[in-house]
Amino acid sequence: MSVTFRPLPVLTFFCVLLFAVLISLGVWQVQRLQWKLGLIDLINRNMHARPLNLDDGGIPIRESDSEYLHVSLSGRFDNSKEAYIYGIAPQGAPAYHVVVPLTMLRRRISRTST
Repeated sequence: MSVTFRPLPVLTFFCVLLFAVLISLGVWQVQRLQWKLGLIDLINRNMHARPLNLDDGGIPIRESDSEYLHVSLSGRFDNSKEAYIYGIAPQGAPAYHVVVPLTMLRRRISRTST
């Protein structure tokens, strides 16, 4: 008894197409992994960095680098202008968020002429 292999052209084309789709999905997952690792690195770097002092106007930074960045400033809260915003707490319970404006203290910057 002799068995011969005769590939079907439609099935072969479908398998090649499916193989190409699976390879492209694998490449996409590797690219997505690299993006996520970069994002986690940015978050860890900014969370553990020293806070930026915004009292003197701060340091100009790009918006993309400002996520999860700690800042420090001095001022006074103006409780006469506080606002209450109704929202939902992380557990799903109703909650009010209190928003209070901060008036920054002005420092005099002495400049000496040389």
